[in-house]
Amino acid sequence: MLDNGGWQARLQDVNGKKFKNCRFPKFGDIGIEGSQDQVTITIRTKGLYGNMQTDAAAFEAWSLALIYHCGVRSIAIRFEEEADKPEGDPHFERLLYRLVRFAELFQPRILIDDSVARRARALGSKGLFLNEPGNKRSSIENQLEERFEAIVSKPETHSERDLEMALEVSGAFRKELGLDKLMRQWPVGLFDGRVAEAQRIFSGVKSAIDLIGIRKETLVLIELKKDGNSKVGALSELLFYSSVMRDALRGIFKFGNQTPAQNCAITRSDIMNCSSIRAVLLAPSIHPLIVDPNIMTELNRSAQSHWSDIPVQFEALRIAAMPRGPRDDFAFGRVS
Repeated sequence: MLDNGGWQARLQDVNGKKFKNCRFPKFGDIGIEGSQDQVTITIRTKGLYGNMQTDAAAFEAWSLALIYHCGVRSIAIRFEEEADKPEGDPHFERLLYRLVRFAELFQPRILIDDSVARRARALGSKGLFLNEPGNKRSSIENQLEERFEAIVSKPETHSERDLEMALEVSGAFRKELGLDKLMRQWPVGLFDGRVAEAQRIFSGVKSAIDLIGIRKETLVLIELKKDGNSKVGALSELLFYSSVMRDALRGIFKFGNQTPAQNCAITRSDIMNCSSIRAVLLAPSIHPLIVDPNIMTELNRSAQSHWSDIPVQFEALRIAAMPRGPRDDFAFGRVS
């Protein structure tokens, strides 16, 4: 019977130098214990109501690392709940939804209690609505020089927002992914009955897909990380956004009757005209546990088996070089 520390040692032993610097989180943050036949992951308070990219909440990434890097045959996922946290907490509701979709994608190797799906409001109602971008956007026309300057002038200290805004106007980025349309910050708030704060199911005040694109009839979702931010939780975010938008294309989630925002390059109609999804993890550097080819290969194999109605393709793309001036552009490198 191994715990977090034991599985970390197994990871490093089995894979030699490949993952020598990789660390599993502390047992008090998220429990990982069991044998080669089955490991139980216990999501604790820190992960139940927190940001899904944190180590304590990223159960998807740790599960896949155990299965595909440590040879574990199955993962049972359970959680500890706080007595003072009511049913309906938006972070907890999002967690329930993630658990069900993840178990569905990796059945029968991921095991969850049957009650999880029954408790998830995101799976138990027919009147579920997603919000859309707001009206505070400005036109991006003729902003390339200004947005690139934020990257060029602060090569070591630019923000993720700076990087996101520069990519939105980058010709090289559009060409790399073959995009017909591109925009940043598509929200993923989910609501019961109508889009209103009192009807909120998922936390979503600041939760949004970093960059979203259209390539013919494919919806392209981009999870972006700046240099130095290489948490395994990036994979959890990419899986969540893919699940939500796939459920939109399936008609399980609908878009609210909001007035379309100004200066939005992509509309709900563009999205609903798509029949497949391409989910891209984009960063200068990506955590070795999830950039390993085995993970993306298995993600795509599982998606082909269990999400065949709306195909989803997962991939990782590396930012190989930043623009050095307004006449320069980004360069990218494929991750096998």
